[in-house]
Amino acid sequence: FRGQPLFAAVVGLEAMAQAAAAVSGATRPPAFEQVELRRPVAVGPGLSTTLRLAALVRAPGLVEVALRDRATGFAADHFRAVCRFPVNEEAARTADSAPSPALLPAGGARLAIDPPRDLYGGILFQSGRFRRLGGYRRLRATDCLADIVPDGQASWFGRYLPSGLLLGDPAARDAAIHGIQACIPQSQLLPIGVERIFAGRLAADEPLLLAARERRRDGDTFLYDLDILAADGSLRERWQGLRLRAVDRTRLPAIWSAPLLVPYLERRLQEMFAGVTLSIALEAAAPSETDADAEPSAPPGRLGRANSAAVVERLASSGPMPPRLRHRPDGRPEVPGGPQVSASHAAGLVLAIAGGESSGPIGCDLEAIVERPAETWRDLLGAERFALSELVARQPGERPDAAATRVWTAAEALHKAGSPAGAPLLLEAALEDGWLLLRSGSLRVASFAANLRELGGPCAIAIAALDPQSVAALEINPALASGVTPEPQIRPPQG
Repeated sequence: FRGQPLFAAVVGLEAMAQAAAAVSGATRPPAFEQVELRRPVAVGPGLSTTLRLAALVRAPGLVEVALRDRATGFAADHFRAVCRFPVNEEAARTADSAPSPALLPAGGARLAIDPPRDLYGGILFQSGRFRRLGGYRRLRATDCLADIVPDGQASWFGRYLPSGLLLGDPAARDAAIHGIQACIPQSQLLPIGVERIFAGRLAADEPLLLAARERRRDGDTFLYDLDILAADGSLRERWQGLRLRAVDRTRLPAIWSAPLLVPYLERRLQEMFAGVTLSIALEAAAPSETDADAEPSAPPGRLGRANSAAVVERLASSGPMPPRLRHRPDGRPEVPGGPQVSASHAAGLVLAIAGGESSGPIGCDLEAIVERPAETWRDLLGAERFALSELVARQPGERPDAAATRVWTAAEALHKAGSPAGAPLLLEAALEDGWLLLRSGSLRVASFAANLRELGGPCAIAIAALDPQSVAALEINPALASGVTPEPQIRPPQG
């Protein structure tokens, strides 16, 4: 991490389990409780250190363990945990049957994410024997289902040292932890603690699945529950209350795959639309849904419309039966009795968004960025919005065609959210990570440009939704609803 090798927390769990088993006489994996990863154990390249384990039996089958490092003089606990072993065979059978069914069902095709290409070496810093993610079957901002590939060849100890592992394959367990990183691709996460682990003995030659779901987020700390499953979906190990802390930014991909971009968009929108829940889908339309007669040189927003009903219905579904999508007379999609929805299309790719219960009007747009003469953009955008695109183009790293496409998509997203044609559109902020925030009355538009592998080049994405702070301001000053700021009231000084 940051160029320095770390002693993996999962190997620390193995060491603590072995120490606890030695003082208790246990032969099976323990359940871990109150796991605290207080300080990393870092070892400079080519150097070594000595670890010390202190284990104390507190009660029959209950052992408190601490892991310490010579680098801190063995004077500080780096890892701590309580190991609970079954005290008899009846308790062992009860412990084995304690975990409930898996969080997410096993099955489904892999998404178009290649971990060696899209994750490792960028978003994920793990290397060597720890690179065990095989792909994802589901990936959202708050849950994922991923494949962990087997590796029966890895050697973990020196040639003349005992090679037994009480907990089994540590790299598979580490992949289950760092596999969650793709749910928060913009932040580098490190584990800092776990409430409880129902540990199993993971076989190194068995393909496994990670099923994880976010329980809550507190600032830079994320709380997850995760299951490690066999290929048939049966439970191998369960982690309850894994705490992950964001410690740094990651190096985002130069070229995004659509399934990886989805959780990134959902996370950033959570931050830019505080209090508004937005779910996103970005999927290829079925071949039969694409309008093959569309004119490829048509202006933005006039490309052939893919049939996005299935994508929107899956996104808006909260149960086993997807809701039925219908279109209003003005063409806008809606789910009767369901959330607010919006959809857009570009070259056979469908972008869809769904709001939460109180999200209010929403809109989205997706367009490929192509070169056009300035006169063409002026005709498409109109004088005021073309001037806005020129302002955007002056931001660091922006090109004129990208800026114009971002303004176009912002206007389209506003229109889909119910904003009247020609409503004022203002640049609110240009953020360091390439996002633009624009505003029209009580609606805020978040704009992002990315190179998208499925489109073969750059594209612009715009999401429009109510800004809760603006809504509060409108309740105080209704004149802001039209996007017009009243003249300030100047009063003479008193006294």
